[in-house]
Amino acid sequence: MEMEMLDTLEGRNALELQLEKLGVAHLNITSQLTDLESDETLKRLMLQQAKCMVRIYVIDAFNLSSRDQGDDSDPYLVVSLGGKVYNQREKW
Repeated sequence: MEMEMLDTLEGRNALELQLEKLGVAHLNITSQLTDLESDETLKRLMLQQAKCMVRIYVIDAFNLSSRDQGDDSDPYLVVSLGGKVYNQREKW
C-alpha cells in the first residue's frame, strides 16, 4: 500500500472502501495509519514545491537619502526571492 494515498481525502476514502470489502473496516485501520504517518505526511507535504504568485505592496518609505543636490531621492525596489533578484531600477 502506498502511504501517500493517506495524504488526500480521496485516498483515505478509497482505502476505507477497500477495507469494507475485506470486512475489516470496523478496525479503524485508516485512522491508525494516519496517526502513525502524520509526521511523515506533514514533512512530505511541507517539502513539496508549489508554484505561487507573491505580491508585494510597499506602503511607505522613510529616511531615503537624496543622490542629487536639491532633489528628492529616486528610490527603487530590489527584491531577492528564491535565488532570483528582481530590480526595479532598470525600469527607470
